[in-house]
Amino acid sequence: MIVARFAAAALVAAFCAAGVGASARQNLPAEPGWLPLFNRDLVTWLENENRLDVLCPSDRAQEQPDCRARMLEPRPLLVPLRAAPDADEPAIGQLVILSVPGRGLSASFVSATDATARTFMPDLFLRDWGYGPPFFHQTYLERRGDWFRLPADPFPPGTWLNARDFGAAPETLRIETGAIYTSPRGAIVVLAVEPDGIRARPEQPADMWCDGERPVPPLEPFTEMRLPRAELLSDAGHLLLAPKYMKGC
Repeated sequence: MIVARFAAAALVAAFCAAGVGASARQNLPAEPGWLPLFNRDLVTWLENENRLDVLCPSDRAQEQPDCRARMLEPRPLLVPLRAAPDADEPAIGQLVILSVPGRGLSASFVSATDATARTFMPDLFLRDWGYGPPFFHQTYLERRGDWFRLPADPFPPGTWLNARDFGAAPETLRIETGAIYTSPRGAIVVLAVEPDGIRARPEQPADMWCDGERPVPPLEPFTEMRLPRAELLSDAGHLLLAPKYMKGC
């Protein structure tokens, strides 16, 4: 653990200076979705660059340089990862989330075996965090209370984390009926989520009508399609769907 913490610290410094597939697809959760890899403190920290005048008032001119430097430092969050949903299990590594004011969030997996750090992009990602809670979420394959099993790559198969280590109860995103997603078959509207897949139809202009000067057109006739679990998950177990309109209109 000491080695892993050292690697995480080194990662912060570096940032400043510059057979799983089959089993994953067979075990699509009853409510498939994504786990947020952030908390409110990390998101609030991102706004420091825009709030420097408030955080470091001009009437304290002598303190301003040090204050500004502190307010722009990356803020890390280290979350232990385990091979089972049990806090007594030895940690197999750490999930390291960095919040960098004005630049955004980043995620890395630090292995406890050799302290190597692997930066990765979560399955749902939107660099601009100014549209409400950011999209910075990872697929989960199984849930047991506050414990979530993550897909392989970058993590070893069978990796678990406790969402409470982010500081609060998890607010997961799930595949929802009526929502619009990108998918291996193009943009779709989900009609139903079922144990072995989803039913959907192709997106139509009326589904996301952003022209306030014209009435929403009626839905056109469509052919329903079915996406089995094999089309919803990658070989490593990552959901291949994503919300299409992360910024709205």
